[in-house]
Amino acid sequence: MQAELIASDSLWTLKRIAACYRLEKEPEKALDYYQKAIKLAPDDLVLTFNAGHALVEAGRYAEALQQYFKAEVLSEESLKTWRPIAWCSLLCGKYEQADKYYRKILNHKPAIEDYLNAGHLEWCKGQPLKAIEVYKKGIRASHTPFPEFLELFQNDMKILVGHGITAEDIPFVRDELFYALEE
Repeated sequence: MQAELIASDSLWTLKRIAACYRLEKEPEKALDYYQKAIKLAPDDLVLTFNAGHALVEAGRYAEALQQYFKAEVLSEESLKTWRPIAWCSLLCGKYEQADKYYRKILNHKPAIEDYLNAGHLEWCKGQPLKAIEVYKKGIRASHTPFPEFLELFQNDMKILVGHGITAEDIPFVRDELFYALEE
């Protein structure tokens, strides 16, 4: 990038180049620049978050989790740090840790995605009926239309299958949820 030729050691330049690479869907290149920027500003919360997000985009969830834990230390406890910690913990198969954070999230101001992910966690832990209850609670609490929820649900199918949920079980849980909402 031409900006690097002018001010290669500038924090501002490094942050902008990293952001450009993320926009271009090149998270590994973005990470190189985030790491350089973090060396200049190790306690920069936004940089730490962005490095974590780039690691998630690169599929490096365990490393992303470390960035998010650092962000949690740098900031006050909040949904902003809990959500990515819970999600990456789930993706890493650290279900107990994910459960700890989803409980915190659901006790604050949860969004439908929080309920969705907490439901996924229950299902991955071998509790499909509990997952249905969490999904149902989320749909009702957020007033999310079922078709909208289903779209979000469908987007996560690869993740569920990657965590041991069989493709054959998915329609059963989806249908059971539909009937549970009719009650």
